[in-house]
Amino acid sequence: NREAAKLRKQGVEAIVVLVHEGGWQTGDIDECAGASGPILDIVERLDPGIDVVISGHTHQAYRCELDGRLVTSAKSFGRLLTRIDLTIDRKTGEVLAHDADNLIVTRDVTPAPDEEALIARWKTLADPVANEVIGTLTEPIVSTPSDSGQAPAGNVIADARLDGFADDGVVAAFVSLGSVREDIEGTSADGSGDLTYANLYAVEPWGNTMVTMDLTGAQLDALLELQFDNPSAGEQRWLQVSHGFSYTWSASAPAGQHVDAATIAIGGVPVELDGTYRVAVDSFLAGGGDGFVTFTEGTGIEGGPPELDVLEAWFRGQDAVSAPADDRVTAAP
Repeated sequence: NREAAKLRKQGVEAIVVLVHEGGWQTGDIDECAGASGPILDIVERLDPGIDVVISGHTHQAYRCELDGRLVTSAKSFGRLLTRIDLTIDRKTGEVLAHDADNLIVTRDVTPAPDEEALIARWKTLADPVANEVIGTLTEPIVSTPSDSGQAPAGNVIADARLDGFADDGVVAAFVSLGSVREDIEGTSADGSGDLTYANLYAVEPWGNTMVTMDLTGAQLDALLELQFDNPSAGEQRWLQVSHGFSYTWSASAPAGQHVDAATIAIGGVPVELDGTYRVAVDSFLAGGGDGFVTFTEGTGIEGGPPELDVLEAWFRGQDAVSAPADDRVTAAP
């Protein structure tokens, strides 16, 4: 709103906002049926001079009219392209009308030769790095969570972070399940075998760095509880936890009490609510994360290396890696 006001003082009348936040809807890709999510509240509070909002984050597709504004989202991974048409008064610069539609990217066009040549050039340069073997898998390590909310791939990444910072006093590490982009797979047909850098990069491509911090037991309890404090579309924001960290939760418990604080333990020792525990997370979570499960209250914060470097170093130091047992988090009735 502050920046929109500055633009309007300069005579700008057509203002489009690009925001990494979004919502959900239950209709087709160009509909806005049953719209919900943070974007609704954001749009409601926007400067009246803002005409169009191009949103994202939730990986949903929609075309909405909210408070007289056009609000769009084009799903994810390049599967849709939003075409937006504005009719603007040549004299005043004001937006007179707007329209938009989400186009499906069909990939049935003839590839452009110059783009093909550019891709081939960079592929040749990248292949030696991408194809380097950095570890071995006895089986594919999937990114799909169990009923407890834990995914083997997420647990492996958390383990790598814990082991990588154990000498710095870290006793637990966490990963957002949404940050685990792919299964960890080897080059064999069944997903086992040699693990290449390319596969690991596909799992964790974000470029985040590592952060260590101190949290109290009460803060850990509050963070775990935030996994269930998401009113939008029933989506769960599971935290993946490192080996030695355990707790029990119940979906039927009252709001704010889903996690049994008495069951939170590190190395089998119950966490004390007034105790202090050093943890490792990535800069995404440390900086506010996805807006649901955040680690912004830590103290003694220290930065670290890129998260992918930590994961790569861990695999290089392991023998053949298998999926860890699903015994860290328990879902009670």
